[in-house]
Amino acid sequence: MVEYSYMASFNIENYLDEIVQEVEKVRQESGDISINKEDHKEIVRRVVGERLGKMQQQPTQQPVFNVIQDDGTEKSYDNPDLKPTVDNLVSTVFEKNLDAAVDEVKSYDNPALLDAFHDALVDRLYDQLIQTGKLKQT
Repeated sequence: MVEYSYMASFNIENYLDEIVQEVEKVRQESGDISINKEDHKEIVRRVVGERLGKMQQQPTQQPVFNVIQDDGTEKSYDNPDLKPTVDNLVSTVFEKNLDAAVDEVKSYDNPALLDAFHDALVDRLYDQLIQTGKLKQT
């Protein structure tokens, strides 16, 4: 079993605050104080993607599934072949830390799983940001 020396330093609340700071930075840079839900989600997607991005450049032979947009249709992480693993990875983020989940998803070398994990994590973090009042829906 791999030991993660950075476990103690990861704090989900700090990570959520980091995301909020990035949203505020984009808001200030754009001069637009009325950032809507889609803009918030895109910023969250970018911040999480930056954390995962180092893996996305690895070559692989696995097929990449199209990411389903947030338009009410099935989401990529609802794929029955991926869902149990994605759920486990998202739980790892909240129970251990993001880096542990990143290391685990990297071990699969599967871009479809990476995309599904990214989508699920963005949705979960966004929902948590809204529920805690750290981001306001507009």
